[in-house]
Amino acid sequence: FFTPRYVVQFLVDNTLGRTWMQMHGEGTTLESMCEYFVRPVDEPLGSRTRKDPRDLRILDPACGSGHFLLYSFDLLLPIYEEAWARGGLMFMGIFNDILVNAEANATAQDFFRRKLKSIIKDQTAADALMPDFALGCKRLVVGTDYYETYNRANVSLVNVKHTPIERITPKGMRVAGKEHELDAIVFATGFDAIAGPILNIDIRGRGGVAMRDKWARGPSCYLGVMPAGFPNLFTVTGPGSPSVLSNVVKSIEQHVDFIADCVTKMRDAGRNVIEPLEEAEQTWVLHVDDIASRSVFKSCNSWYLGSNIPGKPRVFTAYIGWPQYAAELAAIVEDDYRGFVIGTVGNEATAAAG
Repeated sequence: FFTPRYVVQFLVDNTLGRTWMQMHGEGTTLESMCEYFVRPVDEPLGSRTRKDPRDLRILDPACGSGHFLLYSFDLLLPIYEEAWARGGLMFMGIFNDILVNAEANATAQDFFRRKLKSIIKDQTAADALMPDFALGCKRLVVGTDYYETYNRANVSLVNVKHTPIERITPKGMRVAGKEHELDAIVFATGFDAIAGPILNIDIRGRGGVAMRDKWARGPSCYLGVMPAGFPNLFTVTGPGSPSVLSNVVKSIEQHVDFIADCVTKMRDAGRNVIEPLEEAEQTWVLHVDDIASRSVFKSCNSWYLGSNIPGKPRVFTAYIGWPQYAAELAAIVEDDYRGFVIGTVGNEATAAAG
């Protein structure tokens, strides 16, 4: 779906593509197709005559990062529809600038709003569920038939953001002076993502420093696998790793393999202590934040930033970029665990890398 072949097929299947094929024959190449439909970034929007005035600049993954494909929303619609039918969080990856380009993100928002209006019959409920933020800055709802559930006779939406829950009653709960009778209450009140499970344990590092104190201004780890000052404390999909923005099972496997390989190498070398340099950790934290700042992820309140936990520092702790992360971790291992200090008890710094 995300391959150049699909992009060519999509162009062939729409009017512009068919016209181009009639002009230039069936033996087309992706490069020549891109040359026709794509303009350089520095070329002013509207400078071409072969485009609808409604066309938007959408960065196309197949035609290179230096160009924009000229699509009108009518041409985007079938791509969005196919991504919706496929389901899952990869909806946000259908174009490679939805998460970093406001214009591109606006087209995804528009599609979602149209879709919700067409699915949910109760327009009050539909309006309450409409995204009023950049699509993707909060976790997408991708459950099967989730929105269709609001059309059931026994389902209603009560917006507790506007009318908070007053109290729990013997029959259910009272909201805005009205009692809602319920068989069961599921307390889905949010969770302390990524850092919470670690902070629930009173972990102490060098000098008796508590992890809660170290992370008072926000969680920090080198590569998301170990915090400085806490030797031998490996964290699986910890703060600063792709974690929730990746296939988490794959990320867990990668970290487990990294840890197992590291421990094996240390044991074979007669070493038993490893911890990251403070400088390496801080450099990585700034790198993670810099990438996040170029995206929509920091533009709204979400559990990605800890906004659902009162008093929690507003820090984006997931690394955006799974393939790049895997390559960087492999390069660090190849470079004798650059950024880590490896040694033995009583002589921890006998082997310092990078």
